[in-house]
Amino acid sequence: MMKNELRTFNNTSITRGQLLIGITLLYILWVPSGSAETHLGIGATLTNVEYQWIDGRQESGEPLGYSVWIEHDFGKFVSIQLAHTDFGNLEGDTDVVLGIEGAITSTIDIEYQSVSLAIVGNYPLSTNFVLSAAAGIENWTAEYTYRSDDLFGLQYESGGKDDIDLYWHVGARYQLTPEWKASMKYAHRNWDAAINGANLKFDSVTVGMSYGF
Repeated sequence: MMKNELRTFNNTSITRGQLLIGITLLYILWVPSGSAETHLGIGATLTNVEYQWIDGRQESGEPLGYSVWIEHDFGKFVSIQLAHTDFGNLEGDTDVVLGIEGAITSTIDIEYQSVSLAIVGNYPLSTNFVLSAAAGIENWTAEYTYRSDDLFGLQYESGGKDDIDLYWHVGARYQLTPEWKASMKYAHRNWDAAINGANLKFDSVTVGMSYGF
């Protein structure tokens, strides 16, 4: 039954992600050439994640992932951005459960990613340096596998969820050449991912480069 549930939300996630990508790309291609600029970007994403064990203890980790995006400018102040982010693979382990040292060894493995579509407001501080703030929607997926090795043997629990939430980020970019820009953005997320009955909370920073055409 669990495998069917995983298959169901993965299929749903792919459909929603493809819908966001298709609508955005069709719109960007529809805009007459020369009226605006489009950027393709890629970057590294570092997250600081909080998660909860079944016994209620809070843990954190800092997995490294990546992000790819396409952004279309409408003049200097407004743009639309479509991004896919894979936040990496978060792994944790403990030897203390219910206060018994070494009685139970538990591990958790979390994989999570998203597709976001946002309207970006840009504020140029100079010809080359721009501050930005974005708001939009995000289709996210989170899968986890929990394993415990205790007196009753090895036990597994796995699950996952996908949903659509509001999304925001703030950032800055610097024009290196007429085509290339360096950028950085920060976002905070609080997903109702139901991992051990708790939300998945994390901050992320993405640093990357984009090419304009």
